[in-house]
Amino acid sequence: MTTADYSSKSVADWGLELILRWIKDAGTRCDRVSGLDAAIEAFDHNDEAEHDRELRTGIAELLSGVIVLALSPDDDGDGTFISTTAAPPLDDTAGGDAEDDTTVEEEIAKTLSALEMIHRCSTKALQQSFDTIGSELLPLLLEVIEIALPVIHENDWWFLACCNAIKIIAYFASLGNGHTSMGGHRAYLSTLMSILLCESTSQDDEINDLISEVLNILSTYPRKRKLSRVYGLCVAVYSAALNENSSDEVRESAAFFIMSMLESEDNRVSMMRDESGPLLEFLTKSMMDTRINNEQVNWTRCSAAKAAHMLCIPEANAATLSSYDDGAFVEALVKMVLDGSESFSAACGLCYLVGYTDSTRDDLTQTRPALLDVLAKTALTNPNATMAAEAVFKLLPVSSHDLFRRIALLLTLQPNSFCENTAVTAILERIGYSPEMRMTLADDECIVMILVKAARNATQPNLQSQATKALHLLSIDSASREKLLEDPDIVLSLALVVKGTKLGTSSKSSGYMFHEASADATCALCNLVIDDESNDEVYTALEPPKKVLPRKNKGLWICRCRRKACRQVENVFFSLCSDATSANKVKK
Repeated sequence: MTTADYSSKSVADWGLELILRWIKDAGTRCDRVSGLDAAIEAFDHNDEAEHDRELRTGIAELLSGVIVLALSPDDDGDGTFISTTAAPPLDDTAGGDAEDDTTVEEEIAKTLSALEMIHRCSTKALQQSFDTIGSELLPLLLEVIEIALPVIHENDWWFLACCNAIKIIAYFASLGNGHTSMGGHRAYLSTLMSILLCESTSQDDEINDLISEVLNILSTYPRKRKLSRVYGLCVAVYSAALNENSSDEVRESAAFFIMSMLESEDNRVSMMRDESGPLLEFLTKSMMDTRINNEQVNWTRCSAAKAAHMLCIPEANAATLSSYDDGAFVEALVKMVLDGSESFSAACGLCYLVGYTDSTRDDLTQTRPALLDVLAKTALTNPNATMAAEAVFKLLPVSSHDLFRRIALLLTLQPNSFCENTAVTAILERIGYSPEMRMTLADDECIVMILVKAARNATQPNLQSQATKALHLLSIDSASREKLLEDPDIVLSLALVVKGTKLGTSSKSSGYMFHEASADATCALCNLVIDDESNDEVYTALEPPKKVLPRKNKGLWICRCRRKACRQVENVFFSLCSDATSANKVKK
């Protein structure tokens, strides 16, 4: 190195150069570990620019070489590791005890710690490092993990080595080509899965951190279909998530991983077909978790609700989901809607679930009557009102009359066109079930009130047409007519429909709906004429208004009357005065 080279280096450059020489020129493992300790102290920061500068010195290549030497088998072929570099071992009489004080796992753990620290760099520098040493470093990281896992609970150094290896893999996986390049290694996914199979001994066990990190890595893997075909992977995830010793972080990561897997449409059916029991158990338990004040639990519930929504989309899953654990899955979705936690996804899942088979709808309505209330409230308040209203419409026909009446009223509380159309259409469909059902609806003043109100809504031709048709059908039975007439507005509402017909409008526009409504309203009015009193009421409602003559100004009329009276009084007074004058003249 020339004098100019020395003069151009800063103090930090000198320190880094000394560390590099310390590790590179070390004759024993003890010396290398001392150099690694100095590197860890120097690299333990979060300054991306400084880490970029460190990577440019070639420290990553040097540390990778240290791992290669540490993992090299001993010359005796027994599978153990050499403890030094290519230099000959120290003589026992020359202070060789120092070499025994430092183990190979400590050297590997500290080397990986330094490697992890320098890769806290910028994305650009990370990409350059991955392109340079990624293909050589990944097999070393996977080998370290395989060696460490059997003794991870007993050996702290191997645990630290495994932890740092996973962190470095996570850094590389965040790159655009990270998973694609690393996924080509045959042991990549299987080694990561082996970490998921490690059982934690308590919720505070640090193994949970490794499992959570691996789940986060797998969540970003782009080829989800390939992941689903890795034998035992999903089972390992479910086992880790359902383990009572798993932490909330593990469950949160597991829920997010499952949600990301279900983003692939093919996996929504295959994952249900292969291992539906543990999957539904975890999702149901997560959504039913009552610890809503815990942030991680809330994130888990949200991811679980999104995953449940995607499971509800394929029709092939409907029967299994609705019948799981006596409706527990449906109950969990209902709870999510009621709690307001990711209620949109939960409501969408329910809407899909109720729309497929008749047997599924019957089972849902009979076992979960609260489902209708939830969907009706969703239709009123949720942005996805259209889907919720359609789901309510599919469920309403199979519900009992009391439940049907309550939900129909709930749907018409607010001026929501989707909900009003749903209620009126469901009433119209229910009328056609049987004469007994038709008479039951005619005797219900609330149902009649809903139809009368809808019949007066001229702004929605389709709604008005449906409502008048329903009233027409209800008036067919003579026994129901007197009950219908108890509504004080029914005759007037039907008469307004008749008189509001837009004559001369084209059938291509919405005008035909007004004509259809007018025809149904006329038939209904004819059916409601059952005596002279009802005849007079109908005639009065249909009679065109009389032309009202403009009234005279009362004040002016009074003034004219007073003026006229005053003139008459004046005339009488003057006539009396003239008579008196004439009489006086005669006497004289």
